[in-house]
Amino acid sequence: MSEARSERSKSSNSDRVRPFYCGTQFADWTERNCARCKHGYDEQAEEFKCFLEKALGEALIGDGTITLEVARKIGWEKPPPFPYTWDCPERESVE
Repeated sequence: MSEARSERSKSSNSDRVRPFYCGTQFADWTERNCARCKHGYDEQAEEFKCFLEKALGEALIGDGTITLEVARKIGWEKPPPFPYTWDCPERESVE
């Protein structure tokens, strides 16, 4: 079993949330935030510079959930209704 799966199985479902309804909402949120952040994915080096963007990407191809810690850091709030997209408090705009 991979380390990621092993770590994921250690946390209960109550410790994880689904921040987006669908892949389109994920894409809109990351375009609004990650694509405009100086810590966005480094295409040349093919690596994540931000652990939040990496966690969201893993959620997209996984079960759609992230830890509560990541949710808080991206500004996700519960209970709904919350906006379709919102500003990530960790975003540092590209100049």
